[in-house]
Amino acid sequence: MWKKFNVKEVEECVDIIAYSPSFIDEEYNPRGIRIGYLQLGVFHSARFKESYRDSLIDFFEDEPNTDALPEEYMEIPKRESESLL
Repeated sequence: MWKKFNVKEVEECVDIIAYSPSFIDEEYNPRGIRIGYLQLGVFHSARFKESYRDSLIDFFEDEPNTDALPEEYMEIPKRESESLL
């Protein structure tokens, strides 16, 4: 179930599935969904760039950027074997 993203409510350093219209890229990510995590109020995730030479990973680390924060998120369900731990 999707939940409204709120920095104060999301557990830090735990991977989540996130959505934002700003994540939409018609060619690489038409659904606007990324996997990432929140750390110190900053959402970290990977996104595609035009050139492999430019690196495939872009972290939003400089400062909190409201354009880079998800609007909605959901927790990643545990696999059955993880539930036994």
